[in-house]
Amino acid sequence: MSGIISHERVVHLVAWTFIPATDIVPPPSAFTIISAEGVPVDTKAIEPFALNEFQKIQLDSEDSQSEQVSIHFPDIDLKLRDDSTGIIHELAGAIATIHFKTNEGFVPFRLVKYTNSPSGELITDAAIADMNVGKVSGKLMIVNNQDQGGKIVFVPSKPEKEQPTHEFLSAHGEGKVPRTD
Repeated sequence: MSGIISHERVVHLVAWTFIPATDIVPPPSAFTIISAEGVPVDTKAIEPFALNEFQKIQLDSEDSQSEQVSIHFPDIDLKLRDDSTGIIHELAGAIATIHFKTNEGFVPFRLVKYTNSPSGELITDAAIADMNVGKVSGKLMIVNNQDQGGKIVFVPSKPEKEQPTHEFLSAHGEGKVPRTD
């Protein structure tokens, strides 16, 4: 059976370490991370920045067994507010430590032939594997056309249409479903 080996990184936790621009003595027992405008920032709101950088990291085979990666963000526009004193401190940066696991799996190819219906003449051969790449799924295809040679393509699946939630329906009048066309 032919196929490909798939490596998928599954993130379990993103832990943040915030680096003050100056030493804070004594260290705050409780603090809040705030925006430049003074609005509290939940670390879940900045997690996508860390995950975006994480996706860009190429792990060597010896690193693939690693279960964490640290990403340094030197220029962040956030501040630290000491909750007991109210004093606001500048931050010199932050470190996102991403805890993950790498899953390895075998994805088999389906071999197909496309022919011209009336004549039965071979148009192309293809090997197709159904893949999930992060939040995107689709088909990895190796297509061989005798006239043009081989190509490797990824064809994403069409995203499923989201159905209105119960909360949406309640807010817009029970039983009145908005048109989607």
